[in-house]
This record gives sequence, structure tokens and C-alpha cells, in this order.
Amino acid sequence: IHLQTTGFICQNSTVTYKLFADDCKLYCTIKTDLDQVSLQSALDRLQQWCSDWQLFININKCHVLHLGNKNAKNQYFINGQIIDAAQSVTDLGIEVDFALKYDLHINSIVSKAYSRIGVLFKGFASRNIQILKQAYTTFIRPMLEYASNVWSPHLLKHINAIERVQKHFTKRIKSLAHLTYPERLAALNIEPLELRRLKADLILYYKCFHDMVALPFNDYFQVSQHISQTRSGGNRLIVPLCSTNRFNNEFFNRCVNCWNSLPDDIVNANSINRFKFLLCNFDLSHFLNCNYF
Repeated sequence: IHLQTTGFICQNSTVTYKLFADDCKLYCTIKTDLDQVSLQSALDRLQQWCSDWQLFININKCHVLHLGNKNAKNQYFINGQIIDAAQSVTDLGIEVDFALKYDLHINSIVSKAYSRIGVLFKGFASRNIQILKQAYTTFIRPMLEYASNVWSPHLLKHINAIERVQKHFTKRIKSLAHLTYPERLAALNIEPLELRRLKADLILYYKCFHDMVALPFNDYFQVSQHISQTRSGGNRLIVPLCSTNRFNNEFFNRCVNCWNSLPDDIVNANSINRFKFLLCNFDLSHFLNCNYF
């Protein structure tokens, strides 16, 4: 693999790299000693390339994350120094732990969101509902939804923990405090956070189908060959066989049944805007873990 933008060459195809701005990740599946050697060799070539171009690698900001309990946990080096092994790392704003449970990330965004709600109600003199709603949807809700396709929870404790933030915000609006949570949502014209995450997943499924994102569709989805005569295209997915709950609830698997339940006119929408519009008018409540309506 030749990365032309940097000149860094990864000669062994078992090692994959990802770059974003000044962040770089090297990773591979370690099944044999040769895989370990390949990864270390890639690190050595990266170090050599940086040395040739007079770039400094801060070893203190470099970490090894061993994914899975059965990982061999081998040591790796940059310029002769051991790279510290971490239980979790922050990758583009997402706290990723070795078990891919995202507990740390969810706890972190929930805590920050509560703090921002406190600042919002202290800093805003106005108690106008629309102004408070605008502040919430601009400064707080995005924090609870950023990259949710990666970490969207399936455990009720996490779903409820995130939803409680929105419940807390709506409850602090005095004119709405006497209403139930569904009534407060209706008054503000906002949706449950769990529903918004589900829609975000389905929108990304649509983008994968139509090559609108850099996720090779055939690498992650299997389309059913048994297509109804009324269908205009093969867009019903095969439900994968998952041996663990974690695998069953990762992005490419968790919404397959929901996607397959969508009517033809939604699945075959001729644009992303049309898809979003039709999706907003389709009842997805039976795919939610909690009853908000």
C-alpha cells in the first residue's frame, strides 16, 4: 500500500493505516508471530520516514490498544522506546476501550452534557422556550450524538443514561416541568435521542447503498437474492449470524432488521433528502428499547 500524500510505504498488506490531519493509526490482526513482526516493521518504516523528513514523533502521545481479551498483548517500539499499552484511547473525539464497550465515552459525554445544561440555565436570563431549545440543540445535543454510528449503545443502562440528559433539560424549563417527558418533547418539537440515533444509522445505511461514503458496501453487507417482484432493486439485507451481543449490536448489524422493514418507497428514495423526509414520517417506535410515546 502506497500512501502518495506522504510517501510512507506499508509493504505488508496485513497492516492498515489511517490518517486524519496529524493523527495516524497503524493496525492489523495479530494471529501469528509474523503479524507482530509486520506491524513492528511498519512502525519502523514510519519512524524512518519521519526522520527523513525531520518530523518528530512524540512517544508520550503514542499508545498501543490491544483489542479483545485474547489479544497476545505484544510490545511495540518507536525509535527503540516502548509504546505504552493503554486500556483506552481517544480517537477523533471518541473514547475507545479495549473491549469496544464505549462505557467511558458514554459516561464522559453524559457528564459534560449535564455541565453544559447547568451553564446554559445560569448564563441565559431568558426562559423563552424557543431560545432554550435553540441553545440546547446547538451546544448540548450535538455532544450526545457526535459519531453515534460508532458507539450507539444497546444496553438499557446506557440508553437511559443518555436519554436522562434530555429529560433533565426539558424538566428544567419551568413552563414544561409539570408535563410528562413525551409531552415535553411534543411541546419542544424534538425527538427522543434513541430515535435520532436510529435514524442516523439508517441514513448512513442509505449512503452506503448509494456509494456516498467511503465504506465499500460489499465488504460489510450481504444483499438477499430473494427479491419480491414488486421491488425495483436488490436492497433487502441478509441478517448476519452473530455469536456475541457486541457483534450483533455493531453498526453494520444492529439495524438490518429495521432497514428490511422499511417500505419500498423509502428504501428506493431517489435522493438522500427524499429518504430523510420519508423516514421522518415512518413509525420506528417498535425498534426502540424504551417507550417514549
